[in-house]
Amino acid sequence: MLAEEAVSEEDFRVAGCQDLGSKGTRRAALCPVLPEITLSGSSANLQFLLPKGSYATVLLREYIKGNEYSHDSRERVSAEE
Repeated sequence: MLAEEAVSEEDFRVAGCQDLGSKGTRRAALCPVLPEITLSGSSANLQFLLPKGSYATVLLREYIKGNEYSHDSRERVSAEE
């Protein structure tokens, strides 16, 4: 794709700051998590540990996205409710 657009690696370098950049790292595609969940009324408290480079917001989104089953009734509910 870079060749198609006539872009080279040098186009990403900043002349005034040669050290600017990131070597980058690889992250696991799947991260096993064993949360401790405490229910209190209509609230839930999750405690969990994640490895470096993982984002808690990504994990939490999996718990709160729509069309999940409710804990009590097994009826389908929306995350907006």
